[in-house]
Amino acid sequence: TRALSDTNVSLAREVEERARAEEQLRQTQKELVQSAKLAALGQMSATLSHEYNQPLAAIRTYADNARQFLERGRDDKAREALGRIAGLTERMSELSRTLLGFARKPGTAIMEVRLSAVIDEALLLAGPRAKKAGVIVRRDGVDPRIRVLGGRVRLTQVVVNLVNNAIDAL
Repeated sequence: TRALSDTNVSLAREVEERARAEEQLRQTQKELVQSAKLAALGQMSATLSHEYNQPLAAIRTYADNARQFLERGRDDKAREALGRIAGLTERMSELSRTLLGFARKPGTAIMEVRLSAVIDEALLLAGPRAKKAGVIVRRDGVDPRIRVLGGRVRLTQVVVNLVNNAIDAL
């Protein structure tokens, strides 16, 4: 019985060590996934700066035009230019929200996610890279009623990776 007790104590220690090692492995995997996401964002940053600078330049032009239209009493043209500014800022805001969501550490919550929203976000993130590479991404309609179970950020990351792999292959 002494030998069995010693063996049980030894097995209990081994089980405990394995549990710690598995937890450490899971933590390392989470950190690796986050590092990979941040590396992908770093690679996209140069291309994305163009995606921000282009609308900023257009906003500046539309603002200058709106000022001149107002000075000339052309309120209709000024409203049109201001409407375009609003559209461009909304586009930039959406890109910014998508990037922030992608960069954050994802929670583990699994919920219903609209597949079309995941694809839209992924194409928004990967689009500038495709454009720079001369690749045209076609998106066929996805029924907005289709939902999948998963984490939105992680699913978006998977689709971004698939699109980036396709860009690299082309």
